[in-house]
Amino acid sequence: MTADMAALRRALTILVDESRSVRHRLDQLRPPAGEPMVKFLGRAVISAILLVRQPEKYAVLNNVAKNGMKTLGVWPAFPPRASLGAKYDLINAVLLKLADAIPTDLWTLDMLWWRVRLHVPSGSGAPARSAESVGTDLTASETVTPMDASAPSDAAFALEAHLQEFLVENWAQTDLGIDWDLLEEDGEIVGSYYETHEVGQIDLLARHKKGNRWLVVELKRGQSSDATVGQLLRYRSWVRENIANPGDVVEGIIICSDADLKLKYAVKGLENVRCMAFKVSFVLTPAEQLPPKAH
Repeated sequence: MTADMAALRRALTILVDESRSVRHRLDQLRPPAGEPMVKFLGRAVISAILLVRQPEKYAVLNNVAKNGMKTLGVWPAFPPRASLGAKYDLINAVLLKLADAIPTDLWTLDMLWWRVRLHVPSGSGAPARSAESVGTDLTASETVTPMDASAPSDAAFALEAHLQEFLVENWAQTDLGIDWDLLEEDGEIVGSYYETHEVGQIDLLARHKKGNRWLVVELKRGQSSDATVGQLLRYRSWVRENIANPGDVVEGIIICSDADLKLKYAVKGLENVRCMAFKVSFVLTPAEQLPPKAH
């Protein structure tokens, strides 16, 4: 985002210009057809800046909010190929009504979508509902499920627990990042924890940079080989039926710390499915060899 600071400053000046409608501002930053003014300046960052500038007028729109709204049945319908500005206009109107119905401020509403993610099982989509009825649900529970303090704490588990975040942050530097891009929507990466609302969350979902190909990535975190392969096949079928175009190829990869014999046999006869093992290097460097840090 900061690669071209002059372009970023111009974009921010446009974004906070209240003399123009937010729809026109967003469509100038991210035109419906063409390249964005600033790469990676997507809906999540744009709407967060708007909230900071006008906390009573603009709500945050990111993937967590989108999944929460869909789960509770308040995600609006859009015309085909609607622009980011047109979509944000409709979504923001719903979020303003929802905040008023609870009642709460838009800052707190942004946090409450994480509560929806914790309390509502994955894949439990709901029919369309009013903002008032959803507001009652959002404030019904005052507790958030804590992490299990008795969970395993060995190094392998820790690496697997953070593997997804590591892959997202370093995607361009991985072998997969050479040919595949994590799925984006309105400038925000949505291909991590991709919510299907029917068959669960896909760990990572990517599109090929050149061909009509999709990639479903399933991370093996302690579950059995059979369960991992079953999840991957389920997600591949869902992508093929709900997102991919006719004729598109949907591939699958299982990433694990160690591919046991059962897993190797399970994927051996499957077309367009493979398994990859990750390794992490840990290097100690003498302090005198490190460049000095700026104060």
